[in-house]
Amino acid sequence: RRRRGQAGGRAAAQRGGAMEGVRTNRVFKQVPDFETDEAGNVVPFPHPIDNLRARQQRAREDWIAIEKLGLVRRRLTRCYREEGVNHYENCKEIAEEYFKLVQAPNYGALYTKKE
Repeated sequence: RRRRGQAGGRAAAQRGGAMEGVRTNRVFKQVPDFETDEAGNVVPFPHPIDNLRARQQRAREDWIAIEKLGLVRRRLTRCYREEGVNHYENCKEIAEEYFKLVQAPNYGALYTKKE
């Protein structure tokens, strides 16, 4: 019998709790990205499902770029704390990588081009 507050089984997963040893990794089919016209406006696909898939792929790519930025930021913070006064020299590469990601459009998100 479980005590109150213990997570476990299917009920915990449905409530948002994590089940031990469960990992999901989904692979999505690569779809073409939206094209733009001369004025910079997005030209939608003729089929609505293609529009939906392209929007979903853009959203996934944006989240991946934001998470990558967060990982680099945490690495940089950890390096600053560990190195102390020497962080200017020892954390330079991480700081440059972080600056490059911040300056990139959409934080360096990869979008596919229509073939």
